[in-house]
Amino acid sequence: MYFECENSLGSRIQYFPKRDLRDLSKYFISAAEMWAFKDDISFFLCQSRLYEVVGHLAEDVKKSYLPLSERRLLAAPVEYMKENLFQTSFSLSKMYELSGVSETYFRKIFNKMYGMPPKRYILLSRLNRAASLLIADPYLQVQEVAEAVGYTDTFHFSKIFKKEFNVSPKNYYQQYFP
Repeated sequence: MYFECENSLGSRIQYFPKRDLRDLSKYFISAAEMWAFKDDISFFLCQSRLYEVVGHLAEDVKKSYLPLSERRLLAAPVEYMKENLFQTSFSLSKMYELSGVSETYFRKIFNKMYGMPPKRYILLSRLNRAASLLIADPYLQVQEVAEAVGYTDTFHFSKIFKKEFNVSPKNYYQQYFP
C-alpha cells in the first residue's frame, strides 16, 4: 500500500495518543475492510481512513504541546512507564518520584500532555493491550491476559475490562468476529 503526506510531522508524533484507542480502532477496522476488496475505489477509501487517523493524531500532538522544560520532567517517568507498564510491580508512585516534582504538578503536566490523568492513562493502556491480545489469540485464558498486562487479580481485571468495553474479556473476540 502506498501512503504519504505532503507535510511530514516527523518525530513530533512521539507520544501516546490522547484519545481512547477504541475511537481510532474504528478507522483502522474500516480501513482494513476497505483494503480487503483490492479494487481502486476501496484503495482510496482505505487511504482516506488512514488520513483521518493521522489527522486525529496530529490534532492530539498540537493540543499536547508542552515547553521543553516540562517535557524533560516527564521523560524519565514515561520511559519507566514504557518499560514496566505491563509488570505487576509497576508503581505510579515510582513515576512521581522519578519526575522530581510534586505529585500534583506531575499529574497536571501529564494530563496536559496525554489528555488524561496518569492513572486513567495506565488503565486504558493496559486494557487496550489486553483487547489486542484477546483479538490476536481468542484461545487465551482470561487469567493469562490479565497477567500479561500487569494484573494479579483476574476478577478485578474482568470487572474493569467489562466496565470499559461493555463486554467481558471472555466474549470480547465474538464482538469483532461473530
